[in-house]
Amino acid sequence: MEGLMKYGLLSMSAALVLFGCGGAPVKPTPDLANANFGPSIATAKFENIVRGSMDFLDPYSAVVNCQTPRKGWYGRSGWGSIEQYYYGWMASCTYNAKNRMGGYVGEKKGVFLIYGDRFRDITDSLYKGYAE
Repeated sequence: MEGLMKYGLLSMSAALVLFGCGGAPVKPTPDLANANFGPSIATAKFENIVRGSMDFLDPYSAVVNCQTPRKGWYGRSGWGSIEQYYYGWMASCTYNAKNRMGGYVGEKKGVFLIYGDRFRDITDSLYKGYAE
């Protein structure tokens, strides 16, 4: 019985040490002074890129409305630290598109970053922000 108690206590101690070391990741500080955001993107062009990049069943029926794109950044994280930063033009948008039955599914919100010829949905990212 005494051996089981020692084993249990040892296991609990090891678990506390392992899980106690993994604190919340530190919010990144991107290098905005040296960032290349690329050329500015007009709102209408940004909306067209979102419309063409999302997986809509019928992209021609998609209604996309975006705020004016601003310089922004996104940090891709892995194992509690930032692996890579992306800089580009970011905007918050609403979108709605038709489903297979021909009805609109309901308006949704998203945050998107366009850098170069790349599009990224960063709605659920914890590490993002405007440069201005």
